[in-house]
Amino acid sequence: MYISQLTGVYLAWRGTDDHLNIISSTDGENFGQKIVLSDTSHVGLSLAVFNNRLYVAWTGTDDHLNIISSTDGKNFEQKVVLPETSNSGLALAVFNNQLHLAWRGTDDHLNIISSTDGENFGQKIVLSETSRVGLALAVFNSRLYVAWTGTDDHLNIISSIDGKNFEQKVVLPETSNSGLALAAFNNRLHLAWRGTDDHLNIMSSTDGENFGQKIVLSDTSHIGLALAVFSSRLYLTWTGTDNHLNVISSTNGTNFEQKVVLPETSNSGLALTGV
Repeated sequence: MYISQLTGVYLAWRGTDDHLNIISSTDGENFGQKIVLSDTSHVGLSLAVFNNRLYVAWTGTDDHLNIISSTDGKNFEQKVVLPETSNSGLALAVFNNQLHLAWRGTDDHLNIISSTDGENFGQKIVLSETSRVGLALAVFNSRLYVAWTGTDDHLNIISSIDGKNFEQKVVLPETSNSGLALAAFNNRLHLAWRGTDDHLNIMSSTDGENFGQKIVLSDTSHIGLALAVFSSRLYLTWTGTDNHLNVISSTNGTNFEQKVVLPETSNSGLALTGV
């Protein structure tokens, strides 16, 4: 039986020199030495674990979508450059034994593509929905969820049972002018976003349609954020207004603690995943 070399919470970001960086922690508080990839991006990136490999997806400086993977979280290979383009961040998720990649096209429409092996991707699905920034993916209750900030700045969520046909669109009264994050934790779908006042917000739902009261954190950011689950905790990471990377976690998705401020900096979004 194959034993995965991946363990812990993995944090990735675009450095101030545009290079992609990855760092990991086995306890969610103490992070090891960062890995700096030779690849670069002008915007954010995304992480996911699929078939015992850690996948990193990003928009290249030529706007093409790129994917690379690793069995140990340190040595990356099998780079794929897709013909599709975007000038904002993208999202990854594993659903129905396929790796799904979603992005905002240069025409603002949301796109989704999937692969059974992490290298060869099928025909893209183009949604009628549009956004001026990025989007997020998550799997909850056997459905693939897509969340995005609409062109009117309202938060939107839609879902699918097959990864192709999307329905049950929900438009929330909350607004944001940057990206957002999704994660399934404690039998709830959690949605996090940066408010127009820069504060971080979290809201959750037991059915993916009806969301409860939002939680507003005292922490702030000028850009987006990311969510992930590791070791029975919900982790939230963001780039602070001083550009430093921050990580905080919760055992119930409501009360957050154990804040870690890393010396690393970024002026764009970041990505998080737990194994």
